[in-house]
Amino acid sequence: MRAVPSKRKRITRIAPEICQQLIELKRKYPMWGVAYLRDRWIQMGNAPIAKSTIYKLFKSTDLLPSKTHASERYERFEMMSPGKKNP
Repeated sequence: MRAVPSKRKRITRIAPEICQQLIELKRKYPMWGVAYLRDRWIQMGNAPIAKSTIYKLFKSTDLLPSKTHASERYERFEMMSPGKKNP
């Protein structure tokens, strides 16, 4: 029986110049999402890059907005006496 290989982390190899260009685009247009930025990147005549690769690049350089602010808005509500009228 063959041993099942463990999951290996793939090494993404993108030229540093391309990484820098993507980072500059994101800084210039911070409201662009990863999918839209990728589409614009391809329209500019560049080779396609996977969305996941671009996402990882932006995540590692802190160019993506954090989601902590959205979860802090909501506050749990609980009635003091369910089914009874409170004075």
